[in-house]
Amino acid sequence: MAYLLWVIVFPSYSAYSIGAIAIFTSFIVEFSQLYQAPWIQTIRHSTLGHLILGSTFNVPDFVAYMIGGLVAVCCDPQKRQTEREPIV
Repeated sequence: MAYLLWVIVFPSYSAYSIGAIAIFTSFIVEFSQLYQAPWIQTIRHSTLGHLILGSTFNVPDFVAYMIGGLVAVCCDPQKRQTEREPIV
């Protein structure tokens, strides 16, 4: 989902750049779950807030985010790479 969002925002970036941005974004969201202020807890209690921000910090999620980012890069049908000169 993060990969798709960033492809829409930055369509000219390479698949590797988008994958790195998506993984970094996922890490930020996961680390944000350590922050437990009342105002952000209120947001997390809504359906949309829970889907976007999650609710609990879980270290194994980082592995899942990295695997998901790599799979997204590998499965991107256009690979989003800029055209290169052919090797002669």
